[in-house]
Amino acid sequence: MNNLNDEYIHRQRKSYMDYYFHLLERNYIRKGLDDEQILKRFKAFSRYLFDDYEEGEIVRSRFLRSRSLVEFQNHLAQLQ
Repeated sequence: MNNLNDEYIHRQRKSYMDYYFHLLERNYIRKGLDDEQILKRFKAFSRYLFDDYEEGEIVRSRFLRSRSLVEFQNHLAQLQ
């Protein structure tokens, strides 16, 4: 049963992350930031988000090595 709770929490957390980054992007665009500036801020936010993920170092590395905002968003969409 604990596994089920962990899985549910993980899915909820991913959903909230999607929403969080979506809202951040929307607000940054309103402020006139370009994709490169948004990516830098997203990377800063994501630096510690994955500490408790299974294979957290690998996950974090993918995000931090993103070369474009689209690549970062693709990694976010692929989180399981």
